Amino acid sequence: MQNMNIFKIFLAVFFAGVASLQRELSLLREASFILGSTALTNSYIISVFLAGLALGAYGGNLLIRLLGGKTRELFIISQVANICLIILFLSTKDYVLYGDFRMRWIFAYFGLTSIIPAIVGGMAFALFLNMLYEIGEKYIAFVYALSTAGNVLSGLCHGLLLVPYFGMRSTYLLALVTTGIAILLIFRFQVLKFVTFTLLLLGACVAAITLKFTPEAMKESILWSKDDVYGLVQVVDRSELWKGWNGERGIDLLIHNHHNCANSEYDVNWHEESAIMSMSLLDNSVQKVILLGYCSGCTVSKFLDYENISKVISVELNKASIEAAELFFSEFHEGNIIDKRFELVVDEFRSYMKWQPKNIKYDIVMVDITIQDPYFFGMFTREFFAEIYKHLEKPGVVFFHYSEFIRTVADIFDHIYQPKDLPIAEDWYFCTNFALPKGKSDLFFEVFPLRESGLVFTDHKIYSVPPLTDRIDVKEGEHGF
Repeated sequence: MQNMNIFKIFLAVFFAGVASLQRELSLLREASFILGSTALTNSYIISVFLAGLALGAYGGNLLIRLLGGKTRELFIISQVANICLIILFLSTKDYVLYGDFRMRWIFAYFGLTSIIPAIVGGMAFALFLNMLYEIGEKYIAFVYALSTAGNVLSGLCHGLLLVPYFGMRSTYLLALVTTGIAILLIFRFQVLKFVTFTLLLLGACVAAITLKFTPEAMKESILWSKDDVYGLVQVVDRSELWKGWNGERGIDLLIHNHHNCANSEYDVNWHEESAIMSMSLLDNSVQKVILLGYCSGCTVSKFLDYENISKVISVELNKASIEAAELFFSEFHEGNIIDKRFELVVDEFRSYMKWQPKNIKYDIVMVDITIQDPYFFGMFTREFFAEIYKHLEKPGVVFFHYSEFIRTVADIFDHIYQPKDLPIAEDWYFCTNFALPKGKSDLFFEVFPLRESGLVFTDHKIYSVPPLTDRIDVKEGEHGF
């Protein structure tokens, strides 16, 4: 009987470890989509979680002293509370995602939803130690090992299986099931109680899968939704704001509630004109183009209109956004797919550029990525733009539209130009490895960001740039790493 009790406790420790890390990884991912995958967000969520574990372990010891031999009961109550918290989080997170909340309230929300399950996890650790201490002190050392083993399996399942193939809600389902298994293992077996709890657990799982409390105003406008490994992709009806460029209803593609692309006349013109202007800088004598970002596919479609272009590659991080393009931007996507010159690649943007053979070069690189966090997969850092520079023909053009990273780009490229007197292009930047000839330079003005102080984003740090009196010329060959 004693061996069976030990075995059941060991299994409960393992499954509780699975549930604990699954919650932490899921909350960290949810927070990064809203707050950005920044050093602050990551350190905040992880630190709060670890603080919760410490508080829970301390609180668990206090409860053991106060309540004496109620260890099993305390464990069951705490884990049932954990199940309720998962359901509560799933039922409220959409209000945070779509609501108009101040940043500090969102930080507070994720801090609270991170620390409470962590306290429960820390309490479970203390309770397990007490259970094993009653049986035999020599077994205590196994608690940390088995809990860590559960963490490892949970992490692998989260990243390799659940999120890529079944979406975020499956991670919470796993946390619910493993928490329930841990409770059943500690339960003093009675048929009626066992059956009752099993039914309640199944009900909780069904609720976690099916219940989704999206604000009514947002629910009515969502036409399509899919949870992708890189974010929740939704297509939203915007007919009250605009008509589609071809007269159809207005639609907006969002990635975790952030605009990615739309079918408005302005949005289509914006993308098409960016392609036309990039081509004009090279007198339309372009052979190869690569686009980092696909979305509606209208930029790709415009490049394919040029018969002299032999190859157009588009790299897209988010598979679900490609599915959305098939369904809602078919006027562009269908023509792109059947063109033999076009290749659509699903990959991380920087990774794709980095691991290409050195002899692969492009006349035009279009950087049109919604994510503006400089540390999301190493994008928008000095090293990211250096990888692009390595694969740029001479003469070559890089288009991007993020003014906050202009100083970082200037650390790599020889020249940066902006169009004159073109309202649609007020945030457009054309980075080149050559100086524009007189005829074209009259239509653009050159940006000299090195004359002003600013920030340069790198893989490992952000450093400040002191005020300079003139532009520092970067010689060819000094851009690589």
